[in-house]
Amino acid sequence: MEQQRNQKMAQQQQQQQQEDLEEMQHGPFPVEQLQASGIASLDVKKLKDAGLCTVESVAYTPRKDLLQIKGISEAKVDKIIEAASKLVPLGFTSASQLHAQRMEIIQITSGSSELDKILEGGLETGSITEIYGEFRCGKTQLCHTLCVTCQLPLDQGGGEGKAMYIDAEGTFRPQRLLQIAERFGLNGADVLENVAYARAYNTDHQSRLLLEAASMMVETRFALMIVDSATALYRTDFTGRGELSARQMHLAKFLRSLQKLADEFGVAVVITNQVVAQVDGSAIFGGPQMKPIGGNIMAHASTTRLALRKGRGEERICKVISSPCLAEAEARFQISPGERMATNPAATPPKLPKSGAISKGYNFASTWEQNAPLTEQQQGAIMMLSHAVSERPFPANLAQERTSGQDNGLSVSTKDKNFGDSEAIEAILVNTNQFYKWFTDLESAMRSETEEKYQHYVNTLTDCIRTCDDILGQVDETLDLFNELQLQHEAVATKTKTLHDACDRLVMEKQKLIEFAEALRSKLQYFDELENITSNFYSPNMNVGNANFLPLLKRLDECILYVENNPQYAESSVYLLKFRQLQSRALGMIRSHVLSVLRSASSQVQAAIRSSGGNKASLSEGVEASVIYVRFKAAASELKPVLEEIESRASRKEYFHILAECHKLYCEQRLSLIKGIVHQRISEFAKKEGLPSLTRSGCAYLMQVCQLEHQLFDHFFPSSSEDVSSLAPLIDPLSTYLYDTLRPKLIHETYVDFLCEVVDILKVEVLGEQLSRRSESLAGLHPTLERILADIHERLTFRARTHICDEIANYIPFDEDLNYPAKLEHSADLKSENASADANPDVFKTWYPPLEKTISILSKLYRCLEPAVFTGLAQEAVEVCSVSIQKASKLIAKRSTPMDGQLFLIKHLLILREQIAPFDIEFSVTYKELDFSHLLEHLRRILRGQASLFDWSRSTSLARTLSPRVLEGQVDAKKELEKSLKATCEEFIMAVTKQVVDPMLSFVTKVTAVKVALSSGTQNQKVDSVMAKPLKEQAFATPEKVAELVQKVNSAIQQELPVVIAKMKLYLQNPSTRTILFKPIKTNIVEAHIQVQSLLKVEYSPEEKNTINVVGIQQLEAQLDNLL
Repeated sequence: MEQQRNQKMAQQQQQQQQEDLEEMQHGPFPVEQLQASGIASLDVKKLKDAGLCTVESVAYTPRKDLLQIKGISEAKVDKIIEAASKLVPLGFTSASQLHAQRMEIIQITSGSSELDKILEGGLETGSITEIYGEFRCGKTQLCHTLCVTCQLPLDQGGGEGKAMYIDAEGTFRPQRLLQIAERFGLNGADVLENVAYARAYNTDHQSRLLLEAASMMVETRFALMIVDSATALYRTDFTGRGELSARQMHLAKFLRSLQKLADEFGVAVVITNQVVAQVDGSAIFGGPQMKPIGGNIMAHASTTRLALRKGRGEERICKVISSPCLAEAEARFQISPGERMATNPAATPPKLPKSGAISKGYNFASTWEQNAPLTEQQQGAIMMLSHAVSERPFPANLAQERTSGQDNGLSVSTKDKNFGDSEAIEAILVNTNQFYKWFTDLESAMRSETEEKYQHYVNTLTDCIRTCDDILGQVDETLDLFNELQLQHEAVATKTKTLHDACDRLVMEKQKLIEFAEALRSKLQYFDELENITSNFYSPNMNVGNANFLPLLKRLDECILYVENNPQYAESSVYLLKFRQLQSRALGMIRSHVLSVLRSASSQVQAAIRSSGGNKASLSEGVEASVIYVRFKAAASELKPVLEEIESRASRKEYFHILAECHKLYCEQRLSLIKGIVHQRISEFAKKEGLPSLTRSGCAYLMQVCQLEHQLFDHFFPSSSEDVSSLAPLIDPLSTYLYDTLRPKLIHETYVDFLCEVVDILKVEVLGEQLSRRSESLAGLHPTLERILADIHERLTFRARTHICDEIANYIPFDEDLNYPAKLEHSADLKSENASADANPDVFKTWYPPLEKTISILSKLYRCLEPAVFTGLAQEAVEVCSVSIQKASKLIAKRSTPMDGQLFLIKHLLILREQIAPFDIEFSVTYKELDFSHLLEHLRRILRGQASLFDWSRSTSLARTLSPRVLEGQVDAKKELEKSLKATCEEFIMAVTKQVVDPMLSFVTKVTAVKVALSSGTQNQKVDSVMAKPLKEQAFATPEKVAELVQKVNSAIQQELPVVIAKMKLYLQNPSTRTILFKPIKTNIVEAHIQVQSLLKVEYSPEEKNTINVVGIQQLEAQLDNLL
């Protein structure tokens, strides 16, 4: 039975999980689904804050409403709409598919079979159902019933979901739900827990509750949503015709939100509506007509409209007003104060004696209805009259009888069905007397029947009271017997409990003893293993290859670990010592076994080498790899179980040491095999190839060997092969031989080009490309390669300094090196001759050799040396090159002209500045030197007795001042180069200026001196009289003299200045450079003419100025520009 119950529960859980999965698949998509389509989580949170909790709600929302959400731009809105459209189908579908979907729509029962009949099964989910009517017509009671029926299973007409109730009138009563739940056999607490209630206080609050409802429906399954009443708050928040439009607009948005909830979550939305009396001319005869509030907006928003009205007594009438698929029909039902809603008052009352009065009265009424039917207005008037009468209180005696009848659960129907038509009294009343007589008989019959009926009730109640008294007496006797039995049961229970406690104590003591014995047995087993392990390890048949060796070793380690962790046990130290002795013996056996296997493999490989090639020199690389590596790898299968066991326990000190010994033994055996071969190969490379080729070949071969060795080592030791230091005893001797082979060649290499090539091979080809691809297997070569590279850097630095000193600083120029400008003119002639053949002459031939060598050596060293070393060499090279060029310019100035020397210096300094610009370094070096200049003064003071030699208390003692001063300085070759270039250019500019306009400058200087002498007034009278003459009467300033000097300047501009320009073009091929250099010359010439013209304007007449004939400024500028 227990197994069947468990299987049944498992099936129920599986079925529930499957139903939950189907509900998730068919339910709405949470808005978080948009993140899978590229929507940011922050934007999804903004959508949820705006009340859009599902993808469907996003898809149904207009674009303009999405744009109103704060923080979401138009581009994001378009992206969100596109993502939602992909998840939610918004296009056309066939009617057959829609029909199949509507066949699956759930309908919730109303609790009344007649009402369900006209609704064709109940209230439809996924749509809005409006229920309107006047007060006390059953709207709220029907909503309470739906809150319970929606929780029923699907096969009972329910929705298997929770209910949500928004109360705008304050008429929700939980106790009513408990009564209705009892009718349907449901748990009242669960029913109340499954109803979400909220009170709405205004229309805005009512709308905000829908946003909260949407977020709740995403998390929980809801089948029903009720708004009672949807229009109550609108009648108070919006008053007058002035707010009618705003009210209707707000109401339309609220109803649209309800429809969106119905579409998204498939809930049944039920709203109640109030009515208003329409008083017009027809109300005089048929009474006022009732119509619902909300107008056409409410009518269009509701899918199904139901009208409730009162009937006779507790009877209510529901009429279908409008629906897309339901016909207009009416249903009658009752709302009882007890537990259920009756379909109609058809419950069979207890049979009463036949009533003649009832027969008489209602037979006459039925005869009247048949003979004279009433119109609709007359029926409406009768209905209003019946409603008005039903609200009036009953007389005191009738009210008691009515209450008594209700308490007994009796109900008198409006039409007695116990009497047939045969007993009806067919009488015709002719006059008033007959009517009064008939009415008197009717009253007497009703009075007698009422007294008879209640007397029957009194007699029945008296018999029931008598029977109840007898039953109560028997119950008291039974209770006495039960009390006596209870006392006896308590005594037996006390003795039984005492016995049970004693038994429990015995069982607990037994269990403790068993656990204690088990604990002792588990602890003693580690000590008992000593004898077993000892006998096995000292057995003559025991070896590392035995199948029991590794399990015994593992058990031995467990025993050692246990004894180490429990030193408090007696004789634990003795047992630990014995266990460690056994462990040392086992590890020694492992070491011997590994050594034996490795030696055997080595001997086999050596034998194979001897048999296959005769000697090592005749082996090819393929045969070598096959013999040395493939055959040696076969020995790994025998050692692999033992080595894997050791590597797995390498965290312990003993196994770490034995593993290191195994690594050492392995490396020794491998080194004995490949050492001779590697040495021979590298020696062959050294005999056949030069330094660069030897470096490339040797490194490549050594990296190949290291990679193969690492692969073989990984085959033997897979877990510890990542440690580079494990292979160091094997790799270091091999790489050291390569280093010993390369170092002598490096030391004796004098060519900088070869050294740079070797550096490039090591940095780019070896360290850069190959090691980066196989960094793990070749990591052991890094130290040796770095060591070789450091030696090359050292040698290259030394050779570079020697080259700078010999070829640049101490360069002795030849005659052809200083043959300027003939060398440039010859180059220009060659260029003009070869211009037709598009030949590019070697531009370096016109450079001074130290400049060419400086640029060449720097370009080679830039990529080969460290930045700090290269900076020092570059600063030194640029400095000595600049000095060498300056020396050459002085020699050229002596051999040719000073202008050639200046232009030569400008040309080469510009080239040097241009060529060193691409180097990304600072051409500055900080140096420190010791300054002893202050010691002389202190020695003099000591000799004069003004200071002491060993007086430590005084700051003037020699001991304190013997320490030299450390002076720091900085040499910036680039700045010095710029300074030299600037000074040379200024010197050239001033020389050309003086050559052209020197007469004008002398004239202006003399005029200035005369004016200064006149203004000072310090000369004698004779001199004053001479100086007082006008300027044009002075001997040096006569118009003839001025015209002569102007003519000299014009001749110099026309004859000497073109020669200067020609030389500039010869030395400086760049037009922009010539323009920059000529601009200050032009400015100085123009400025001299301006000063002379200003003097002529003040001191000379127009006729004299015409005689002098100074060239105009604009004409002069044009003339100078044409020369350039």
